[in-house]
Amino acid sequence: MQTLSLTLEHGHEFEPILLVHRTDPRPTVGSPERIVQLRPAEADNEIVATFGAAELVRHRDGRWELRGGSPADHAAAREWSSLFQHEATFPSPPLLVASEESHSSPVMHNRILLADDDALVRGSLAAVLESEGFVVDEAETGIKAVMRAIEQPPDLVLLDLNMPHWDGWTAFSQLDRVTPLLPVIVITARPNQYLKAVQLGVDAFMEKPLNIPILVSAIKHLTSEDEQRHVRRITNRRFVTKLLRGNEA
Repeated sequence: MQTLSLTLEHGHEFEPILLVHRTDPRPTVGSPERIVQLRPAEADNEIVATFGAAELVRHRDGRWELRGGSPADHAAAREWSSLFQHEATFPSPPLLVASEESHSSPVMHNRILLADDDALVRGSLAAVLESEGFVVDEAETGIKAVMRAIEQPPDLVLLDLNMPHWDGWTAFSQLDRVTPLLPVIVITARPNQYLKAVQLGVDAFMEKPLNIPILVSAIKHLTSEDEQRHVRRITNRRFVTKLLRGNEA
C-alpha cells in the first residue's frame, strides 16, 4: 500500500481529485488503493506529496523537486504530478525527455522535380543536383510530373517541353493550377519558346545544351527565395521570365 501525504496549505488544490481517487476501484501504480493523509507544511520547503519513499517538494523559490524513492515511486509521483499540473524537477530526467533532447533537428534539403523524357539528361542533371545537396525526384512524362508534384510537393521544377503524355506547356498549365507559387525553370531544345514562357509567367528559361553552372546557380537562387519575396516578384508588373544564357557570369 502506498501513502499520499499532502500539506494542509495545498489540500484545497487537490480536493476534487482526491475525492475521485478515494472511491476509484481501479488498480493504481504499485498498489490497489491509496490512503490520503494531510500534514502541516515544513518551514523552508514544503513536502506537497509523498508516494512510498518519494517526496514531492516545493522550495521557497518556486522550484519543484522529487526526492528519494524507487523508480516505481517516481512513476506514481509523476502520474499524480501531471494530474495536478505541477512541474517537478527530478534527480534523473525521464528517459523519454532525455531521448527527445538528444536528437538534433533533421537537416532540411530542397527537393527538385526533374521532368524530362531523356533518361541521359535526367541522370546527368540528377547527379549534379544531388552533389549540390538537393533531393531529386524524376518524371519522364508531363502527367507524371504533375502527379509527383501533387504527391510530394517540390521546391522547384525543372521542366522539359518535349515530353509525351502532356508536353511541358500542358504540364506547366496544370502545375500552375494546383501549385501556383511553385518556381519553374523551363529547359528545352525546342526553338523560339522564350516569348511563350514570358507570357505564361515562367520563373526562368534555358535552352539546351544546358550551361550547368548557370542553371545550378539559378536553382539555388530560386529555392532560397522566401515565399513573400517570391509573390512580390511574380506579381510585379515589370516581372519578366529570367533568360538564362550560356555566356552569363
